[in-house]
Amino acid sequence: AFFDWAASKGLDRKKVEDMYNSFGVTSKFNRSRAVAKDYNVQSVPLVIVDGKFVTASDKVGAHANMPSAINALIAKAKTERSKK
Repeated sequence: AFFDWAASKGLDRKKVEDMYNSFGVTSKFNRSRAVAKDYNVQSVPLVIVDGKFVTASDKVGAHANMPSAINALIAKAKTERSKK
């Protein structure tokens, strides 16, 4: 279905298929699946700060609360880094 859609938008179906099945795309896809598993991604949007602090809208109550939650995690990460 994706290749049909791409072709309907004027893209060369064979080129899209070759790129989609390429080593580079496959490697990046597998890496993203591993990262999602490592961070136990259950929903989006999800933001990871400094590789260790994770927040999502379901954890902060609403999408509108995400910016302040992210800013708080950034401040926490900066504080922890300055102690090293």
